[in-house]
Amino acid sequence: CDSVQGATYILMESEQGDYIGGGRDYLYTLADDFILASPIASRGVAVLFSGEDWWFFDFVAPSGRTLAVGPYENAARYPFQSPTQPGLSVSGEGRGCNTLRGRFVVLELAYKPNGDIQSLAVDFEQHCEGASAALFGSVHFNSMSIPPGLDLDDDGVINIIDNCPGLANPNQADCNDDGVGDACSIVEGTSLDCNINSI
Repeated sequence: CDSVQGATYILMESEQGDYIGGGRDYLYTLADDFILASPIASRGVAVLFSGEDWWFFDFVAPSGRTLAVGPYENAARYPFQSPTQPGLSVSGEGRGCNTLRGRFVVLELAYKPNGDIQSLAVDFEQHCEGASAALFGSVHFNSMSIPPGLDLDDDGVINIIDNCPGLANPNQADCNDDGVGDACSIVEGTSLDCNINSI
């Protein structure tokens, strides 16, 4: 039943130096034209925006896995990633990456009985051609999920780029450079090879 409708929109924030987004912010809704989400077998989802602008989004699980709610780290350009890596690709307006690195978090994913996408919510981070500048974004399709830019721990750093989204760590301290903020490492009992007083 499609009687309950969720939010459908695409939100992107491009840092200066990011080739794909050109350093601009973007917001598209169904009022801007056409947003469609479709499955890529059981491994992923493709999203198309077609209007005055056009954009393509691919989010794919590693080989042998089904795309599900959760984080996907160390993503590479779809469909050229290694079998053990998640696949990611955000392109549009005539611009695409030859190579990329990034990550995405599936916040919500549900299918209709016929296999079509019922609802989807994904946050992503993409770095094109090895650049430090990033394209951040949220793609929601009929989503009843949490809004983009959510900052669960209220530390001023949104979840998609927070290295410890469950505990406030506004300085993003990560003294052993393992990608997990010191605040989370201490709570989880992870050994830190550095001075934990730096938090």
